[in-house]
Amino acid sequence: MNRRFYLAAVLCALLSFLCAAPTDAASAPQVARLSLVTENVWDIDQATIDELDDMVADALRMPFGGLMGWLHDVDEHDLFAAYDAAFEMKKTPRGAPDYPAILRMTADVTDADLAVLPILEYYDEEIYRSRDFYCDDYLVSRASVRLLVYDRRKDELVDRRATRIFRDEYSMNGRAEALACDAMRAVLDKVQLKERVRDLREAARSGR
Repeated sequence: MNRRFYLAAVLCALLSFLCAAPTDAASAPQVARLSLVTENVWDIDQATIDELDDMVADALRMPFGGLMGWLHDVDEHDLFAAYDAAFEMKKTPRGAPDYPAILRMTADVTDADLAVLPILEYYDEEIYRSRDFYCDDYLVSRASVRLLVYDRRKDELVDRRATRIFRDEYSMNGRAEALACDAMRAVLDKVQLKERVRDLREAARSGR
């Protein structure tokens, strides 16, 4: 009996929760998360790329955000079509990508309130094998991450970088994958991505 009462209470709470969701989905803030761009990258596996991508996705994830109509992801097809077009149009005189301009244009075309572009600018490691049985191998590794965030409501673009370098006896903590993840955590903290998503949610909930 107690179990039935508990389930009924949970169901009622859930229904009340859902009924409180905004009905105008078109007015909900739009978030554009672009996939990780790689430059100067050697010997990286897909699992590492996915891990770095997932770190950005987790920072942008808002529980019940889509269900409640607080936040919506820009349609992937529209997002990457806009990005590809902006990439071709917004290049420096030397032909290099102007990522801040590309991100701004992508946000404008897709009507995104918040646009995020992670870039792995450098990723490499070399393991020098020791010929001495009593000495460990030597590891030289480096990873550089760049994260751009464009808040279209404020017309504010934040561009941050973090680099990690390791030169010492071999250690799993010194592998390029570990360095890249640490650098990604650092830039996510620098741009305060979670806080920006919360601000979007609160604005949507308050009707601002």
